[in-house]
Amino acid sequence: MHGQPARGTGAWHQLVISGNGNRWKAAGVGKWLKELGIYGQRSHEKRLPPAVFSLPNDQIALLLRHLWATDGSVTLRKPGTRGAARVYFSTCAHLLAQDVAALLLRLGIVARIRTVHGRRGRPVYTVDVSGTEDQLRFAIVVGGFGPRAAPIARLLAESAARETNTNVDTLPLEVFHVVREQMSAQV
Repeated sequence: MHGQPARGTGAWHQLVISGNGNRWKAAGVGKWLKELGIYGQRSHEKRLPPAVFSLPNDQIALLLRHLWATDGSVTLRKPGTRGAARVYFSTCAHLLAQDVAALLLRLGIVARIRTVHGRRGRPVYTVDVSGTEDQLRFAIVVGGFGPRAAPIARLLAESAARETNTNVDTLPLEVFHVVREQMSAQV
């Protein structure tokens, strides 16, 4: 079994893997993906296989580390400036965002899912790990791989000296008008 890139358009390419059998008798990677229940998923349909949720925590951390290396981000403030670090995973698949948030919570890391609407196309979902305590826990438990290793190491160093402010008990901005209306009605 070997793979070869198929011609794509722009920055889009597809890897075609041979030796996967046929539609009646799957083999190789095709068989494996079908067994996991994720064969043929489109970008916006992606989600994690149910078997992932029964993995031990160290393997979940490893999976999240590698997911973050591909579609995650660890953005730190520039030296000498104010502001918080941003740790988030980005996807166009809402179910995948929910799965990632659930796995983080299992590791004791609170995350929020935000929906970002662009001018065209499907919305993008970000799984944001905010607050010094949760970001520090992310850095320690999940860690970083590849392009995220150096920012995670810097986040660890900076988090040790930072004062915490959890902000996990705040309401989303989208509901403040409802709260204000209810408070005005109470007066």
